[in-house]
Amino acid sequence: MQKLKKRQNLNMRNKHSHDKYLNRYTYIVTGLVTLIIFIALPEGPSKITANIVSSVPEAQGQEQTQIQALEPTPSRASPVIKKADVPLSHVSATPQPPQIQASSTPQSLITAQAAYAVDLQTGEVLYEKNAHTALPLASLTKIMMALTALELTSGSSSPTVTISKASLDQSGDSGLLVDEQWNLTDLLKYTLVVSSNDGAYAIGSGLGISRGEFIKKMNERAHSLGLQNTKFMNESGLDVDGDLAGAYGTAQDVTKLLGAALELHTDIFTATRYPSITVTSKTGILHKASNTDVLVQKIPGIIAGKTGYTLLAGGNLAILYTDSQSHHTIAVAVLGSTYDGRFADMQAVIQHIAK
Repeated sequence: MQKLKKRQNLNMRNKHSHDKYLNRYTYIVTGLVTLIIFIALPEGPSKITANIVSSVPEAQGQEQTQIQALEPTPSRASPVIKKADVPLSHVSATPQPPQIQASSTPQSLITAQAAYAVDLQTGEVLYEKNAHTALPLASLTKIMMALTALELTSGSSSPTVTISKASLDQSGDSGLLVDEQWNLTDLLKYTLVVSSNDGAYAIGSGLGISRGEFIKKMNERAHSLGLQNTKFMNESGLDVDGDLAGAYGTAQDVTKLLGAALELHTDIFTATRYPSITVTSKTGILHKASNTDVLVQKIPGIIAGKTGYTLLAGGNLAILYTDSQSHHTIAVAVLGSTYDGRFADMQAVIQHIAK
């Protein structure tokens, strides 16, 4: 009996010793495996930690902020370029900085939705931002109105235009009077300088063809000039309603249009370079026209310009000026800014070109 008990105690001690060594072996193997995995990982502990942090809501919020920072914030009156206009195939899961072409400059230079600047002598693009996106033109439309009217009446003495009651029903009061008679060229100068909607309507409906036919001629002329993204619904650029603008076009098209208008009818469009002009109607009424472009005295070498503003368009501005270094004619168009922002945006583009 004592021998049996002794043998059992010995077996228990052997089992305990075996378990102890087995546990130690297990701890050693586990530690080695952990060390091997740790060393084999290419990312290292900092990368693992970074991956964990980037998945929390705060980091997602930062990414969203970065995406929004790439897009100009529109004012209440500024048009918005719809994100749906960008093909889904071009959207990256990771926000990318704006792609700047060789002829472009940083998009943050201006707050306007679109802009384009070009040397009309060489064709060199000096600045562009969404230059091929069609946006509401507002009163830049009057450039084409004037060009169409002059070409319809070319080869004859300047016809007389009578201000009708319907003309005066247009938005804004530019000082024209019902049944007042005007020489066409004088009325065009006055209309361009003060951006008169009354004058534009009177011209569009007072040249021997219907108003609808006149607007059709404007669109035909746009096509002949190669303005493929330009469309006119009326002669003034006033919004048709809360959703439809009176005209649409791109910043590039506007520079091409203004350049052609100046080349063909310099005497008419250079009237827009002055802070104010005085014109007398054929009826004998004296009118002083104050320029809606407040930059005419601030831009050296300015040749011509035209402003535009509606709720749908926001603030627009197009100018031609002579560069002081190259002595070339530079055309610049700014679309979709604000009422005051269009002037600041124009100055920013011109200053950048001068650098």
